[in-house]
Amino acid sequence: MTAFGPTTSRRDLPQVGGGILGPRNALETPAHNKNPRFLRVPHALEHDPQHSLTALMKYRMKNASPQRQEQARLEVENAEDDLVQQTEVAITLRKTLLDNPEPLKNLNELVKAQLVFHSTAAEALQGIQGDIEELTVAAEGKYRKSRDH
Repeated sequence: MTAFGPTTSRRDLPQVGGGILGPRNALETPAHNKNPRFLRVPHALEHDPQHSLTALMKYRMKNASPQRQEQARLEVENAEDDLVQQTEVAITLRKTLLDNPEPLKNLNELVKAQLVFHSTAAEALQGIQGDIEELTVAAEGKYRKSRDH
């Protein structure tokens, strides 16, 4: 057991439609969830948008069945486990990056090369654009003359 819960992997648990936030789309929504009475939330939630999602989840969980509460608890524990694992990976990658300057040097060289390439390409396109504009004006003049006769 970790500080955040059991070491159960997310893959060990049955997958649930949309997780703690509910079904992924309207087609998966159970009929009782479409009932307007079920969708009502406390008036206070409408006035506090910063915390409304958290408050809504707490409100729904208070009224949820014990089975759904247990399911939500397991989902939260799995999410916490994933967060801890991803944080550890990020810390390791950052430490590796800071310990060895070579990847940053390589990235800097790539950025410089890309800057030179795109600057050269922009200059070439500007030159070509002028030529194309001249050809366009000449072609339009020739086309209008042919239409007038």
